[in-house]
Amino acid sequence: MSFESAHAFLERFERDRDFKEKLEMAEDKNEILRLIKEAGFSFTSEDIKEVKKELSEEDLQHISGGNIDWINFFF
Repeated sequence: MSFESAHAFLERFERDRDFKEKLEMAEDKNEILRLIKEAGFSFTSEDIKEVKKELSEEDLQHISGGNIDWINFFF
């Protein structure tokens, strides 16, 4: 279930501009994790890593809007 949640999170992060901006404006990792939980997602860092393995570098660039370091830093 948490793998599916991680996948759904990345899809929403890609498609929902307001959600993405809210997360990117967070001051620290704890705030990001709180926002993710409040949005109804439940996954581990390992789940995100597994989802990222399935995606190409181009897909990851698209999801992160060119800021792949942001996703790598937090996950």
